[in-house]
Amino acid sequence: MRKRRGFTLIEIIITIVVLSIISTLFAAYIRTGIDVWLRLRAENMLQAEGRTAASHILENMRGMQGRASITVMTTSEVEFFDGDGVTHNYQIAQSGSDYLLNYNGVFLTSYLAPAGLQFVYLDHDGNQVFSASAVEAIRFRLLLRYGEDPFSIETACRLRIL
Repeated sequence: MRKRRGFTLIEIIITIVVLSIISTLFAAYIRTGIDVWLRLRAENMLQAEGRTAASHILENMRGMQGRASITVMTTSEVEFFDGDGVTHNYQIAQSGSDYLLNYNGVFLTSYLAPAGLQFVYLDHDGNQVFSASAVEAIRFRLLLRYGEDPFSIETACRLRIL
């Protein structure tokens, strides 16, 4: 009798099929991990961009010289001038299906949701007011979205009453 050396064709085919199944499952597992990582990375970048835009608005609001500085006051736009006489305007601009945070022609973020910029004007008791002469604080909210998942950044600023 001859000694058998090597593998039969059936053994090689079965080995290839089993390895293919294992590598397909492993690739799907790795792909899911990469997708989650990419999504979290994009959301973190979006949050950083939103925080930067909110900080920019807040910093300029702190330079406002009281109620008389407010020239436009709506729920979706605010315009005011600071102590140096520089006018600051924040509003939403729409470009196609994208909503952009427009600051004097400079777009601070392009990930706004519809109605993604909201201003609420408050008196000293925290009640909403509609007259610039009664405003003591401004609360604003940025509603950002990545894909279908929205999140918001909210902050407020008290005005210097001169």
